[in-house]
Amino acid sequence: MDITKLIESLPSEIKDHVIDCYDIQMGEQYGMVVMLDCILSPGQKALLQGNKHIMGLECVAEYVPEIKHSYFYMV
Repeated sequence: MDITKLIESLPSEIKDHVIDCYDIQMGEQYGMVVMLDCILSPGQKALLQGNKHIMGLECVAEYVPEIKHSYFYMV
């Protein structure tokens, strides 16, 4: 999967917050996890909702109570 093309397809309001991305396999389908340095705001989620390649906009990784990051899947 071409990570560069997928990341470049994101709106700049989201792209500026990407801190990590890596390939994953979900059953027979391949995709990518995109980790952000923040929690997605409702406005940011609205920007991504129309993209058919994005899943899991509600996902949040919590490392300790005060450190939370949004992540989503691109397929």
